Amino acid sequence: MAGLGRMGRSARNILATLFLFSSAAPAQVNKPVERKLLVGSFENIVVIGDLSVSVVTGKAPSAFASGDKRMLDSLKLERVGTTLRIRLQDIINNNRGVPITAPLRIILTTQDIRDATLSGNGTLNISAVKQTNLVRMLVAGNGTISIRKLDTDQYNAAINGNGKIELGAGTIRDAKVLIEGAGVFQGENVRTRKLRLEHVGNAISNATVEEGTEIYNRGSGNITIGGKGTCFIKQAGAASINCAKVDTGSSK
Repeated sequence: MAGLGRMGRSARNILATLFLFSSAAPAQVNKPVERKLLVGSFENIVVIGDLSVSVVTGKAPSAFASGDKRMLDSLKLERVGTTLRIRLQDIINNNRGVPITAPLRIILTTQDIRDATLSGNGTLNISAVKQTNLVRMLVAGNGTISIRKLDTDQYNAAINGNGKIELGAGTIRDAKVLIEGAGVFQGENVRTRKLRLEHVGNAISNATVEEGTEIYNRGSGNITIGGKGTCFIKQAGAASINCAKVDTGSSK
C-alpha cells in the first residue's frame, strides 16, 4: 500500500509538471518575434488587412517585421514590377484558443513612393514623398495613410469608407480629393495651389489653398479651406463649408 501511495504521489508530480509546461506554452506562442525579410526595390505599395506599416524613403530597400510568430509566418511580401503587396496569407486561428496579443509591425525602406493603397483597418506611415509627376493615395476601409512630408506637382487622393489621409507638410501644385463615406482628409499643413474636392457622404476635409478650390459636395460633413485662394462651390449639399473667399459662379 505504501508503494502504491508513493506511485500516486509521483504521478501527481508528473501531472503537475506537465500542467506547468502546457500553461507556459501560450505565453511562449504570444512572445513577440523579430524577423528580417527579403525585399527588392519598389515605388508603389499596397497594404491589405489590419497591419501597421512604416516606410522610410531615401534608403536602399529593406524590410523588418515584429509581432506574434503565427502572424509572421502568415505574412507575405509580394513584389510585381515596382509594386510591393503586403498581406496575411491566411486568417489565423489558434486551435487552443490562444489570443494574438503582440501586434504585427512592418518597417520598410525604399528610395521613394509614387502610389500608396491601404485596404482594411491598418495604418501606413511614410516619412516623405517627393515626385515631379503624379502621386496617388487610396484608403478603402477604416485605415489611415499618414505622410510626414509630400512634395509633388499632381496629387490624387481617394477615401472609400471611414478612413483618413493625413499630410504633415509640403507643397502640391494640383490636387484632387474624393471622399465617399465618412472619411477625413487632413491637408491643411500642405500648401496647395489648386484643389478639386468632392464629398459623397458625411466627410471632413481641411486644406490650405493658394489659388482656387472647386467644391462638389453631395452630403453633410465639414469642409474648411484656408489660405489666399477662392472657393468655387459647384454643389453645396448640407455640409458646413468654411472658406476665406467664396464664389458660387464658375471657376476661372
